[in-house]
Amino acid sequence: MTSQFSTDKNEMDVIAIHIFLSNHLGWSDNNIFEKVQTFIDNSLNFGLFYKGNKIGFARVISDFSAISYLGDGCHCENDKLTK
Repeated sequence: MTSQFSTDKNEMDVIAIHIFLSNHLGWSDNNIFEKVQTFIDNSLNFGLFYKGNKIGFARVISDFSAISYLGDGCHCENDKLTK
């Protein structure tokens, strides 16, 4: 079985993403859950999965025409997101 990408926001573990962003990225310290949910709702998100388990996450902030910015990339170790 190979790894699979998904852009389905329903497949993203928003709680784990919130914990990672709030605790490991300086710009995102202590973000409230609702704020994290909002920027996930308004971004193009990529989940990376292997055998049904999450192994990575990244989001793209874009105008979907000319500019894109890759942000908040992380991978999972022992089912926890890390830098």
